[in-house]
Amino acid sequence: YSRFIPNMSTMTYPLRKLMQKDRKFEWTSSCEDAYNKLKHEIVSDRVIIPFNPELPVTLATDASPTGIAAVLSHNINNTEKPIAFASRALSDAERNYSQID
Repeated sequence: YSRFIPNMSTMTYPLRKLMQKDRKFEWTSSCEDAYNKLKHEIVSDRVIIPFNPELPVTLATDASPTGIAAVLSHNINNTEKPIAFASRALSDAERNYSQID
């Protein structure tokens, strides 16, 4: 589902921390929030349109302290329609990198 849910890696960060080796499983309010947001996104009516090589394309990227994300969109009638989403969590080493605009 990560191709269809924007910023999924950042959204699920509290949940992924629960699965780390040698870490005590502790369900927190941030875990509950992440779970509810993810559940909402999975069942949402978000419309993904197929790629059309004839239409203009926009690539938007974003970075946070815990993950990076991108959305590829078509611009149809001055409205961006998502084609695909990409996101992933940053490794421990990557979290030390500076974020440059």
